[in-house]
Amino acid sequence: MNHHRISGRMSNQKRLVFCVFAATALLVGCGNETGAGTATTGGNDSTLAQESDANNGVGGGGTDTSLGLGDVAPPSALGADCSKDEDCGNDGVCYRGVCVATCDAAADCPATANCSRDGAGRLLCAPRSYATAIGAFCGVDGVCAEGTKCLGTPYSAFARCTAGCNDDTDCPTDHGCDDAGNGEKVCRVRAYCSECDHDGNCESGSACVENGGQRFCSKSCTAGSTECPRYAGCKDVGGGDFRCIHKSGACVGDGGLCSSCLGTDDCAAGGQCLTYTHTKEGFCSAPCGAGCPAGYECNPNAKACVPGKAKNATCTSALANMMEVGDIMDDYAMVGMVDTDDDGSLDNEDPRMIKMSDFAEHHELIMFNVSAVWCSACQAETKEMRVLYKKFYPRGLVMMQTL
Repeated sequence: MNHHRISGRMSNQKRLVFCVFAATALLVGCGNETGAGTATTGGNDSTLAQESDANNGVGGGGTDTSLGLGDVAPPSALGADCSKDEDCGNDGVCYRGVCVATCDAAADCPATANCSRDGAGRLLCAPRSYATAIGAFCGVDGVCAEGTKCLGTPYSAFARCTAGCNDDTDCPTDHGCDDAGNGEKVCRVRAYCSECDHDGNCESGSACVENGGQRFCSKSCTAGSTECPRYAGCKDVGGGDFRCIHKSGACVGDGGLCSSCLGTDDCAAGGQCLTYTHTKEGFCSAPCGAGCPAGYECNPNAKACVPGKAKNATCTSALANMMEVGDIMDDYAMVGMVDTDDDGSLDNEDPRMIKMSDFAEHHELIMFNVSAVWCSACQAETKEMRVLYKKFYPRGLVMMQTL
C-alpha cells in the first residue's frame, strides 16, 4: 500500500491520535449518540452476522406419550410451529410462531441464529432475518442496498447502512435496536458503554463487562495508559482483565444533574443528555428556568444548566472540557482521497474512508492539519503543505489534511 498526501472532509470522530495543529471552540450539543454517531473507530464488515458455529441448545425434545397431571402437552421439537410458549415444552419458548431455545451467550445458539433479546426482554436464539447490508459503510455516496438506508451525515467516516427494527432480534448481534432520534427505531452498532448481555453484543475489539451493577461494552486497555476515553479509566475488572471503566462508576447514573448518561431517557424529567464535542463526556443537564446551581451556567443553545467555564468545572472529576497536550485519541478517520498515482494531484482519485492507523505503521511522523472552509488564512496555508510534503516525505513524514 502506498502512503501519500491525503485530503478529506472532517468526520464526527471520537478522539484523535498523535498531534493536532489547530484549535477548535468548545461546543455543547444535545445528542442521543454514543460516539459520533459514537461511532467506532474500526470499520464494520458489511455482513455482521458473525456467530459461533456451535450447535448447543438445538436439541430435539422427544414426544412424551404418558401425560402427567393436568394433561400438559408434550414438548415440541425446536423449530416447530407454535402459538404459545407451552407448545414448546421445557426446552424452548414461542418466538414469532416458531419454537426457539433460550441462551446466555452466542455459543449457545446454532450458526443460523443470534443470542438476542426480544421485545419481552427474553434472551433467545433468534433466527437471523435481517439484511446483511446492515453495518456497511455508506459515508461517501450515502447509497445502501435495497431494504437498508444510510444512517449518518455525508462524508462521515462512521456513516453506516441500517434498517428499521422492533427489537434487538431484528438486528445483527453487535447492533441494538435503538431510537434514531426521530421516534423511529433502527439497528445501531453497540459501541463503548452500550448495554450488553454477552461479548457477542459488542463491536469488534470490545467485550461485555460488569461494573456498578451494569453490563456494558468496553475495550481492553493497558494499566497506567491513556487509551480510554477522557471520562473513563483503565481498571482491572477481574483476573487481570483491564477495561475502560467510566470514572463516575457507571455508564448511566441516577439521572440527576451531572450524572452520566447515554441518552436523554437516562436523565430526570426536564433534563437533557448533553455531550462535550471533544471529550464525548455525556452528562445530564437541568432546565434553566429556576436558575442554575453554583458552578453551573445556562447554555443558551440547549437552554440547560451545564458546568461553568472554570478549568475544573466538569461533571467527571479531573477532566477538562477540551483536549489537552498528551491526550491519546482513538483512531482518526475521515472520507478523503489519496494520491495513489504519485502525480501530485487528487483530481482523479476516488473518495474513500481513510484511517490514521493505515499510515502509522509505515511512517514515523504524521502531520495532521485542520483547515476550516470559512478560514481564508487556513486555506492559504494548505497550499504550502505540498512543499513541506515533498521535502519531508522521503524522511518518513505523511500528511493528513482536512478541508
